[in-house]
Amino acid sequence: MPKLHRENGPTGGVRVEVDATPGMLRVRVGDETLLWPYERLQGRIGGYEDAFIVFACEGKPGEELWLEQDFVRKEMAAHREGFAEPFASHFASLVGTHKRRGATRLVVRSGLLLAFVALVVWFFSGGLVSLALGAIPYSLEEQLGDMAAEDFASQYPTCTDEVLNAQLTGMLDRLVGEMDEVNYDYRVRILRADEINAFALPGGEIFFYSGLLEEADTAHEVAAVMGHEIQHAVQRHGLRGMLQNLGVRALFMLVLGDASEGLQILGLYAGQLGNLKFGRDQEREADELGVALMARASFDPQGAVVFFGRLAEETGDTGSSFDRMAAMASTHPASSERQERLAALAEDLAPTAIRGLDLDWLEVRGRCGVGVEEEPPPKGQPEAPTDLKGRQTPKGQPAGGPR
Repeated sequence: MPKLHRENGPTGGVRVEVDATPGMLRVRVGDETLLWPYERLQGRIGGYEDAFIVFACEGKPGEELWLEQDFVRKEMAAHREGFAEPFASHFASLVGTHKRRGATRLVVRSGLLLAFVALVVWFFSGGLVSLALGAIPYSLEEQLGDMAAEDFASQYPTCTDEVLNAQLTGMLDRLVGEMDEVNYDYRVRILRADEINAFALPGGEIFFYSGLLEEADTAHEVAAVMGHEIQHAVQRHGLRGMLQNLGVRALFMLVLGDASEGLQILGLYAGQLGNLKFGRDQEREADELGVALMARASFDPQGAVVFFGRLAEETGDTGSSFDRMAAMASTHPASSERQERLAALAEDLAPTAIRGLDLDWLEVRGRCGVGVEEEPPPKGQPEAPTDLKGRQTPKGQPAGGPR
C-alpha cells in the first residue's frame, strides 16, 4: 500500500491512493489530491530491506511518496503510456536496482547461513577447544600438571626406592632421547598402590602405580606403557580432555588471553586428570606413536603386544573382572582388536637391535610394592625424598615436585 511521509506526520506515514496518469502521479490523501509531475520527481531505494521505491517531488519539501516494488511494477505495466520519458527509464532503473539488491541480500543471507552452520559444526567438533589448546603455552600446562601431581601424590605414598626409580628414569631418558621435539621436563613417579595403572599429566609428569610394575614380566612391557603415556602428553590429550569439560565462557577466556583466570578454572578440574577417558582416536594415536617411539629407543615392541594383550584377556573380551586391573581398564581400552593392531605395528617396527635394562627385571619389579619397607637412606644423607634427577624436594612435598 502506497504511503505518504510528511514532516511532523505519523512515523509510519499515511496511506494514500496513487494513479499514474499522463504527465504526473495523482496522490489522494483523504479529500486532498496532490499532483506530482514526472519531470520533478527523483526516486531512490529505501525502507526496511530496501522494500520501497521512494519519490521526492521538487517544490514539495518534507514530503516523500513510498511505493512498494510490486505496486510500481503493476502500475508501469497497466499505465506504461502514462509515464513520460526520461522518467519511465528512471522508474525502470529503480525497479532493476531493487531486484539486484534483493538478489544480493539473498546471496549474503545464504552465505551467512552457511557460515553459521559451519561455525556450529566447527564448535561441536572441537574447534573452539583446539583454538583454546593452541592459546595455552607449555609453561602454563606445566603449572597445571604440577597442581594435579600434588593432588595425586597426597593420595598415595610415593616410592623412593633408588634402584627402581633409577631404572624407570633411565627408561624414560631413552625414550625421550629419541623424540624430535621435547617441550616438557619429563619425569616419572612411582606411587605405592595395588592398582594396575599409569597415566601422564599435562606438562610431562608420568605416574606409575606399583601394581603395574609388579604385573609387568619384562622391562619392555613397562616401556610400552611409558611410551604410550608419553604420547598422551606430547599430543596434549589430557589438556584437551579438560578443555572439553569447560564451558564456553572459560574457553573464550583462554582464547582471548586471560591466562591467569583460565588457569584457576582449569585447576578446579585438575583432580580429574588421572581418571580421564581418552577417545578411540586418541588411544589409537598414543598406541601407534608409543610403539614407534619404543622401537626407536631399542625396546622390543612386542612388549606392547604382550602387556596390553594380557589386559584385554583379563578385563576385556572375556568379560571377566579383576579388581587390580580395573583402574587400567577404566582409562585404557582393552580389546582383541587393539591387540591385533599392536601386533601388526610391532612387526612393522621391529628394531634391528633390542636392549633391555642392566638388571633382572623380575628381581626388582616388586621393590615398591604395597607393604614392602624401603631401605632407609645412608647415614648422613637427607631423609627428605629427592626427585628423579637427584634434586632434594622440600620437606613434606612428594618427590618430583614443582619444576
